[in-house]
Amino acid sequence: MPASRSLVLALDVGTSSARAGFYDRRGRLLPSTECATPYAPAWTEDGGATLAPGALLAALAAAVDGALHGAAHLPRRPQPAAVGISTFWHSLMGVDGQGRAVTPVFLWADTRAGAVVPELKRRLGAGYHQRTGAPVHSTFWPAKLVWLRRTQPRSFTRVAQWMSFAEYLFLRLFGAPRCSVSMASATGLWNYRQCAWDQPSLRVVSVNAKRLTAVDDAPAQGLEGSWRRRWASLADIPWFPAWGDGACANAGSGAVRAGKIAVTIGTSSALRAVVPAQRRLRLSPGLWRYALDARRHLVGGALSEGGNLFQWLRRELAWPPSASDASLERRIGHRPPDGHGLTVLPYVAGERSPGWSQGRRATIAGLTLATTPLDLLQAGLEAVALRLATTYQDLQQVLKPSGRRPPEILAGGAALRHSSLWSQMLANAIGAPVRRLRVAETSSRGAALLAWERLGTMSLQRAPVPRERLFRPGAAAVAALRAARDRQDRLRGRIS
Repeated sequence: MPASRSLVLALDVGTSSARAGFYDRRGRLLPSTECATPYAPAWTEDGGATLAPGALLAALAAAVDGALHGAAHLPRRPQPAAVGISTFWHSLMGVDGQGRAVTPVFLWADTRAGAVVPELKRRLGAGYHQRTGAPVHSTFWPAKLVWLRRTQPRSFTRVAQWMSFAEYLFLRLFGAPRCSVSMASATGLWNYRQCAWDQPSLRVVSVNAKRLTAVDDAPAQGLEGSWRRRWASLADIPWFPAWGDGACANAGSGAVRAGKIAVTIGTSSALRAVVPAQRRLRLSPGLWRYALDARRHLVGGALSEGGNLFQWLRRELAWPPSASDASLERRIGHRPPDGHGLTVLPYVAGERSPGWSQGRRATIAGLTLATTPLDLLQAGLEAVALRLATTYQDLQQVLKPSGRRPPEILAGGAALRHSSLWSQMLANAIGAPVRRLRVAETSSRGAALLAWERLGTMSLQRAPVPRERLFRPGAAAVAALRAARDRQDRLRGRIS
């Protein structure tokens, strides 16, 4: 097929929407092919966060339909070369012997398994974090599996195979699940040094590896049944097993080499660096280690808050529709950093990095009769930036970068792409320049670039980096936010 007409279809399954779009070999999205289908997890008062597998599959399929429709109306209809997929990490679901979903998709934000974490910490032992790269937390599979066995025994016994939604997608499309090293690495049951399921952890949770999906990075081909008829142009091209969304975000940001750190703020937020798989590191308690693939790993930290906190504050503070995000940003931008007198722990969905305490909740200290909604909004945005600054400090201590040049911080994600204010806050909180990228959907772009790399047509390290604006820290703002982070740390130490 002519190279000029060859494109990769990138799929991105996120917490709040599924996206699809075609990308060229330089990682450029054809805008007319981009399609997004929104949805919302089911949130419960006891900490539940789930999605229905069938509804999620339907949303993704609708996004693919939209992308194909857009491509069909291009002047020169492209020939799809492959499909690359980015999917949220840490999800868990079970299917029966016929491949039918027995459970919902339990998301990373589901904190109900936190009740078993103290016991699991004792049973998994001190070496667990260093073997698997995962802290003991409700985010990961060990806690969810133990909790499900105890609280939903009927559903648990009906499950023939445990998997993430990424594997379920391949089960429905191709008749067999397919799990990548990247997806397995973030379950909390993967031994990254052995590149295999971690047997000591499996014994603790009483799950045999046969009830998990075999790990294989080879692509699938040959869509089944109605899918083949629905997507004829995609039926016999390679579909690469899904990579984790954080791994794709680093790939899409250009942060795949030493001296590059990716920071993203979307629904949640994270900060990550790529390291060679063979590199030995002693993880600090606040960090995790997952895989991009068998050759490259990621080290970083993640918050459960990001754009979700901003949207929650906007909704609950009842800002009128006339108060656009841009107008609110302008008003906050004229205020001094930390001028509100508030100290905020932003954990509306429980704490992940740095303390990994699912019992810790959001807290606002310093409220007075003079506190305004704008104070609360500014303090919430700064609180996320301050927690990411703590993760950045932890990451630097673990990586121990050589040389005098600081790492380049590449910022992506929908929230940062559309918020110069938050980007500047982040630079001030970290105390280092932050380079915002031109692309908001770094995970989608990363899935496309990883697919091109697997096809052998380009090197990920040589892919163009869509740099845009550089945000430099201001000395006065850095000092103000350093004092704010000290207050935040003291408050965090007092709140269990």
